Amino acid sequence: MSRDWQRTFITLIPKRQDATEPGHFRPISLCSTLYKATTKILAVRLRDILPRLISLEQGAFLGGRSITDNVLIAQEFMFDLRRAPMRRSLMGIKLDMERAYDRVRWDFLQQSLQGFGFPEIWISWVMSCVRCPSFAILVNGTPSRFFESSRGLRQGCPLSPLLFTVCADALSRLLRHATSTQELEAYRPAEGAVSISHILYADDCLFPKTRVAAKHSILEILGVGEQVGILTYLGIPISGQRLRSRDLTFLELSIRQRLEGWQRLTLSMMGRITLVRSVLSAIPTYFLSNSLIPMEVLRTIEQLFRDFIWGGSGGRGGIHLVAWEVVCQPTRAGGLGLQSMVVRREALAALHVARFMLEPDSLWSSLMRAKYGALVPGIRAGRHHSPVWREMCARAVQVLPEITWSIGDGRSIDVLADRWVTEQPISLLPTLVDSARLVGCRVCDLYDQAGGQWREGLVRETFGEQLAEAILALPALLREESDRNAGIFEGRRISSRMVVDRALLQVGEVTAASAVFTSEMARDIWGTSPAFTAPRFALVSWVPPPLGHLKVNFDGSMMMDGVFGGVGFVIRDSWGRMVAAGGQRTMGLSVVGAELRAAWEGLSFAKRVLGAEWVLLEGDSSVVVDWIRGVDRYGDGHPLIREIRRLAQEFGGFQVAHVYREANRAADWVASFVARHSGEFLWTSVGEISSDLYSLLYRDLAGYLWIKCQPDSHGITIHCP
Repeated sequence: MSRDWQRTFITLIPKRQDATEPGHFRPISLCSTLYKATTKILAVRLRDILPRLISLEQGAFLGGRSITDNVLIAQEFMFDLRRAPMRRSLMGIKLDMERAYDRVRWDFLQQSLQGFGFPEIWISWVMSCVRCPSFAILVNGTPSRFFESSRGLRQGCPLSPLLFTVCADALSRLLRHATSTQELEAYRPAEGAVSISHILYADDCLFPKTRVAAKHSILEILGVGEQVGILTYLGIPISGQRLRSRDLTFLELSIRQRLEGWQRLTLSMMGRITLVRSVLSAIPTYFLSNSLIPMEVLRTIEQLFRDFIWGGSGGRGGIHLVAWEVVCQPTRAGGLGLQSMVVRREALAALHVARFMLEPDSLWSSLMRAKYGALVPGIRAGRHHSPVWREMCARAVQVLPEITWSIGDGRSIDVLADRWVTEQPISLLPTLVDSARLVGCRVCDLYDQAGGQWREGLVRETFGEQLAEAILALPALLREESDRNAGIFEGRRISSRMVVDRALLQVGEVTAASAVFTSEMARDIWGTSPAFTAPRFALVSWVPPPLGHLKVNFDGSMMMDGVFGGVGFVIRDSWGRMVAAGGQRTMGLSVVGAELRAAWEGLSFAKRVLGAEWVLLEGDSSVVVDWIRGVDRYGDGHPLIREIRRLAQEFGGFQVAHVYREANRAADWVASFVARHSGEFLWTSVGEISSDLYSLLYRDLAGYLWIKCQPDSHGITIHCP
């Protein structure tokens, strides 16, 4: 790499208000554009494989790991530390490596990369980016003379965080080796729980268990002091019990300091609202995500917000013209779009429940599951449980009913307790025949892995007729795919807003906008106005596939009860002639799940039965089509998406396209028909089908043009017959 590319300016960012010494500043490297572009490419490639190489104890800079895990593990340890009897006294050690990036030796970094087995050419690329940089310090915007360094990683380089985790992993491996040889003792809160000798977040290290007999030796060697009471780890105060208001006075002080500067300015009310929404509300978020802030503190913070909004430039004395509950409503509902700190606290606590279910293999989830067991809605935690677990049990009532399972290998799903085939757990359904034999049973126990099919005899003996049919109609289990939670999380990233919308606000919200514009009665009233009855039209027709191809149209349907549905497909050749059509009734699938199932059924029949080589797949669900294409990456984890993509690779040619419902009426009719009739249906000739389906197929063959009425500029869709 050219030495000019490695020329770097350093700007010093103060860490504290009264920064006077070099250690009070954080050196940030301002790398050149060409250097950052090169290292960004290397970092993106390295980022995807590091989570499989770096120890679970490291929680920083790796995909799928979170700083919250480290904080929650530390809270569990401190809780056990306070309750530990003298005969098994515990002691924790917290280390913060000073100038950790600056102390990394380049030869050690190279040896670490070689130890992980990276190719030499890759190591040479990385080391050429790391070695021999030249720096100039910016002082009042003017660079000093350039000088060179002999070690260290640059803060501001995309590669530096990942390379630091590679070096720090050597410490993790040494500590695990010391634990295995009993030189160190690991923290193991319960029988069967994972042993934790340490937790790392970048350069912050916590050793959660040490023999008290070694305390004085350790203090003497490390030269650190002893701390009793509250431990501050990653910026979060941890005491092993619920925090009190006086433990978080710094949070209120931080907000007051911001307000003191703003209150001297002449700000409009809209400006004050913007500052509260974008700046002040963000200050407590990190603490809300990682600890349980007392309600008294949250109410004090909200009081500061209210006084600043209504108090004018002085910040006090104003009249609160609107209730705070109304102010915190969305703008579309007549509020100001602010978030209540109390509601946010509940949402982020509910997010812990969601992560506990969604990430069972994470270090924190596995520890909590071994220590306390599974989360069961309605079961209250006892006094001997930690504050985090008690809060999770309180929120489980709102979150768990909104979680369903998408089946992979079936090993994680409890047959009785989880929702995997219907909208309710099977234990609550009247169609269950034999519940005693299913206690502790997993879905994979109902499946014959060798034969690749459900154990039909066992299923029919255990369940009622309708439930048995629904289970037998499920796709084959995917051995290499883990089960994943679906429902409110299917195909979307987890966010606290999602948990609030579905878990805390389960009752539908009627807003002023919905009452005036989008309700059924409002549509009828607005529809009498000429301004709202000028739709845009499009002509839509079904188009035959190219010569030698088969076209598979698919669709999913859902009955009004939300339980039963149907999946259907229609396969036609390049002459428009029906080759096959079929479908089956489903139970407990979501709308997206039904669409995916229909696509999989149609493709599977085209390949396995018809032996097709060139296939066009069409559906009217843009979400499903984007998932199959890979345009929308949210669906990548869905087992059926991966199965469809795997099946598509078996064809000589494969395309998938989105069409309007008017061009997919035949598949839509099949899905609606099978939803109203139990069992499976398959038609291979036009002589077997009903007159309604025959009429739709004939219209498609004749190139019949359907009129598609587009949504108008006011957002109201006009449906044409």
